[in-house]
Amino acid sequence: PGDGGAALADAVRAALVAAGFRVAAAGPETPRLVGAVSARPRGAQEVVTVAWRVLAPDGAEMGAIEQSGAVPAGSLDGAWGAVADGIARGAVEGVRELFARRAGLAE
Repeated sequence: PGDGGAALADAVRAALVAAGFRVAAAGPETPRLVGAVSARPRGAQEVVTVAWRVLAPDGAEMGAIEQSGAVPAGSLDGAWGAVADGIARGAVEGVRELFARRAGLAE
């Protein structure tokens, strides 16, 4: 709902660049980060889950990251703003950990 698709894509792109990742146009040599958002009501809140998949250039899954949190009900119906920024920061941390594990730099 709301501007989630565009706001989240922009926020993730900005957070990746701020974290030192090189963001390139999709192409045959670039991995991709793909996300799917779902929300379910819980009282006066919505539980939002974001499932991220990091795909290798050949389309094989390199890893998956899942985030979940509660926001006030209806707060995603308009501009996501700070919510998108928070989700993006968490996603970038997950991506960083995923690449570190794949490189053997993390336990």
